[in-house]
Amino acid sequence: MFPVIDRWLIPRTRGRLKVAIGQPILLLHTRGARSGEPRTTPLLYTPLQGGFIVVASKAGARHHPGWYHNIRAHPDAVSVELEGRHAAVRPRLVEEPERSELWRRVNDNYNGYETYARRAGGRVIPLVVLEPV
Repeated sequence: MFPVIDRWLIPRTRGRLKVAIGQPILLLHTRGARSGEPRTTPLLYTPLQGGFIVVASKAGARHHPGWYHNIRAHPDAVSVELEGRHAAVRPRLVEEPERSELWRRVNDNYNGYETYARRAGGRVIPLVVLEPV
């Protein structure tokens, strides 16, 4: 989903520089589900009433991304960094019927998610709302 250079550039510039122009990107900071070590993942996001919607698509892989397992294992150790500002957030897994509404919203933001859903082989791609603490 991200140019290879963005995986290097975004964390080092704290999200200030990126090649994926036009797409809103945040840095998600978590603790590893098993290791407990700090992890940072650049993610596309969709704004939502002071918070953010992130999509655990893993580009349509058949398994959830590592960051999703991390927030499930350590929900109290999640924060985001956006435009150099850091904030603690509370992750909330989105369930139906809210999921259908937010799925439309994230697809309006980035239309690749429908393709990822088809690739996922029956895996329901989780939506997570990151709410400010």
